Amino acid sequence: MFTEADAVRIAREAHDGQVDKSGRPYIGHPLRVMAAVDGQHERMAAVLHDVIEDTPVTADDLRAAGCPDEVVTAVVALSKVDGEDQDAYLARVAANPLAVTVKRADIADKHRTRPHGGAGPGHPGPAGRQVRRRARLPRHPRLTWTSSGR
Repeated sequence: MFTEADAVRIAREAHDGQVDKSGRPYIGHPLRVMAAVDGQHERMAAVLHDVIEDTPVTADDLRAAGCPDEVVTAVVALSKVDGEDQDAYLARVAANPLAVTVKRADIADKHRTRPHGGAGPGHPGPAGRQVRRRARLPRHPRLTWTSSGR
């Protein structure tokens, strides 16, 4: 039976050697996204959400490892395809409730971990950050939420 530990192992191996924009090991991002969601399949999809897009791992590899179909389908939905426009990508994510949950956590983590917390010239204080946060959210109703996170 495929477990969360299996998903973490695959993600760690797939992202081995990758670093984020701050020079830290990239695996920290999928692990934080995983920690931000509830449910076994949600956590599996969260930790695996970038493996198809950013590594040689394929959907068939995940299936062969025993990853549940629901999780593989969500990871595929979350994986951008070369040449695909943003609207098509967001529509695919929005059509998969599991992918929506993971994408929301992904966006939140990326916002939290931007250097300097997102504050910058011309955007002083929390109000400026809130406006910029709304501006950066994907323009799809199922992927946006209120300040309470829902």
